[in-house]
Amino acid sequence: MNLRVILFALTISGFSALVKAQDLSTYQWNHRLVLVLTADSNQAKFQEQLAIFDKDKDGLVERKLKIISATPNQSRSDSQAWGKNDELYQKYHRKGDFEFILIGLDGGVKLRKSDIVSLNALYRIIDSMPMRAAEMRRKNN
Repeated sequence: MNLRVILFALTISGFSALVKAQDLSTYQWNHRLVLVLTADSNQAKFQEQLAIFDKDKDGLVERKLKIISATPNQSRSDSQAWGKNDELYQKYHRKGDFEFILIGLDGGVKLRKSDIVSLNALYRIIDSMPMRAAEMRRKNN
């Protein structure tokens, strides 16, 4: 019985986090976001991009990055289960079957690509931002 209660609580907390993820303003000033939009979650570029993120979880955390994936009908934050939602895809999708969007701490779009972005390229962009430079200075002091 207790296991069911725990599983239910975990499911509800995961769902509420996903719902919050749809309002990206909740992340503003706390996290940088990478939106990975695809017409089909089985698409090769999409799968490869997510695999790239798995290679350096510490680097993503250090840079306050949250990964949000979205298709025309569903979305998820980081590695959570998919939830029924089309809001993010509809709001940010412009064209094509794959889009990579970097959103800064201020909520502004900093990069939009229709190709896979390497961690080195992503980190170079983020590390050149004034707020990130200030974070690194604070960390080194």
